[in-house]
Amino acid sequence: MLGAVGAFVAIGVVAEWPWWEYAFMSDESPVAWLSSALLVANAAVALNLALSKCLPAGPGYMLAAALAMLACDEQFQLHERLKSSPGGGTAGNAPTWLVGIGGLVCLAVLMRLVKSRAARVLIATAVSVGIFALWVDLGTPPAILARSEELYEVLAESLFLCGLLEISRSHVQSAS
Repeated sequence: MLGAVGAFVAIGVVAEWPWWEYAFMSDESPVAWLSSALLVANAAVALNLALSKCLPAGPGYMLAAALAMLACDEQFQLHERLKSSPGGGTAGNAPTWLVGIGGLVCLAVLMRLVKSRAARVLIATAVSVGIFALWVDLGTPPAILARSEELYEVLAESLFLCGLLEISRSHVQSAS
């Protein structure tokens, strides 16, 4: 999974060469599309985990809905539009802060619900990388880090998807 994402990103870099940064910097880049696709996949897997009772219904459905909302935001650039709208200003960053807070709450809930150590490590790593991506977006990182913001988002989404898939795998394995 992570290898396929790495290959996709590498192809994006080669396609944009010598201006490799464009593979990451544009919200209309292939890497941004991949981010949206990964969020849809995360939402579908979370919904499947809830339906198959690998996760309790309430948290599973809420996680699936939150991931679907993030996919819509990524695809239609909703928080970017809010940020650039008249009167957006500082309030335009509110959705980004909510993603970070929601990620930490999700992490706390999943750490209590998930038994698989591998899934817990993947999810915790995903949230950590996601928080780093939020810092890159909202903070003042060095320019080399800022150029690759979409890369950090895609890495976090890939790791989270791997964590969700590991929950499913470990559930099936423990049932047999």
